Amino acid sequence: DARAQHLEGLAQAVRARSQARGWRLEENPGRLRIQTLDALNRALVLQMPLAAGSSGSLGVLAQSGTAYRAAARRTLLDAQTEAALRPDVQLLFDRMENDFARCEALIAGMLEKRTHWLPYLVGDAAVHLAARVRASLEAVVAARLAWAQQLLAPDLLCEGLSIGAATARHLESRQAAPGLWCELSAAVTEASGAPTLRQWQALATLALTKEGGWRRRLDVRAGFRPEDTTLKRRGGDWLVRLAARRGALELLNEILLLPDPQLSADETRVLGALARLLGLAVAELDGVFSEWGRVDYPAIAAAARTALGSIDDPTDLALRLDSRIRHILVDEFQDTSLEQTRLLTLLTAGWE
Repeated sequence: DARAQHLEGLAQAVRARSQARGWRLEENPGRLRIQTLDALNRALVLQMPLAAGSSGSLGVLAQSGTAYRAAARRTLLDAQTEAALRPDVQLLFDRMENDFARCEALIAGMLEKRTHWLPYLVGDAAVHLAARVRASLEAVVAARLAWAQQLLAPDLLCEGLSIGAATARHLESRQAAPGLWCELSAAVTEASGAPTLRQWQALATLALTKEGGWRRRLDVRAGFRPEDTTLKRRGGDWLVRLAARRGALELLNEILLLPDPQLSADETRVLGALARLLGLAVAELDGVFSEWGRVDYPAIAAAARTALGSIDDPTDLALRLDSRIRHILVDEFQDTSLEQTRLLTLLTAGWE
C-alpha cells in the first residue's frame, strides 16, 4: 500500500546515504545509537548531575508504587498536623467517607501521573487552576457536541428536539417532568444556536433506556400520552432513523456522562484543596526518594529537562548536544508522553 511504499522509499534513502558517507550501517548497526527515551534521560542527567539537581547515582526503583503509597500516607498524616492544610485533608476525608486507604490510593495514583498535572500547580499556575479546568472541560464538551451535531442529520436533530419538547409539555401537565427534560422546550423555541449540553442530555434520555439501549416503549412515563398516536408514531420513526446512524448509540451514552463545564463554588473549593494536598504529596515523594536513594523514571525525566535548561536559556549541555546531535528518530511516536515531547522540544530547540 501507499504507507509501505513510503517506508520503503525512506529505507532506500537511508541505505543510499549510508553508502555515500561510508557508514556501512548494515554491517555496523552499532553506529546508530538506539535507546529508550528513559535511557536517554538518564544519560543526560549523568552528564550534568549538578545542573539537574541530582547526586549522580540515579538508582531506579524496581517497584515505584511502594514509594507513591509511602508518600501518600505521609501526606495524609502530615497534613493533619499543619494548620493550613488541616481543613483540606478533612474535606478530602469527608468526600471519601473517612476511608483512609481509599484516600491514600487516590493520592498514590495521582503521584504516578504527576508529570501530567504538576506543571499546572507550580507558581502562579495554581491560582488559575480552576479556570484552566473549566476551559478544558468546555473544550471537551464542545468537541463532543460538535461531533454529535455532525453525526445527526439536521432534520433528525430538529425532529428529536420537537418530539422532546412535546413530551416535556405532556409531562409538565402531569407535574412529572424532570428539569433536564423540560430544557428540550427551550431548544425548539431558540432556533438560533446549537443545543446546549443539557438539551443534548435530555435528547439522549428521550432516546435511551436506563441500561443504555434504544428505548422501545413510548409510554406515558416518557411523555407519550396513549391518545396522542401521532406523537408516538413520530417518536417511533425518529428512533428507527436514529438507530440506523452508525455510532449514535455510543455517542448518546457518552453525552449522558459528560460533566457540566461550569464549576460550582463547592467544586472550586475542593479543587483548591486537592491542589494544595498534591503539592505536599510531591514534596513528600521527594523526601522518600532521598531517604531510599532511589527515584522513578518521571523524576529522571524532570531532572533531564532541568539539565537542558529552557529554550530561551539553554545550559552548556544543551548547547553541546545541539552541535553533536543531527538526527532524532522516534519509533511509535503516538505513544510518546507529554514529558517526552517536552524533552524532544528542548533537544531540538536550537536546530535550524
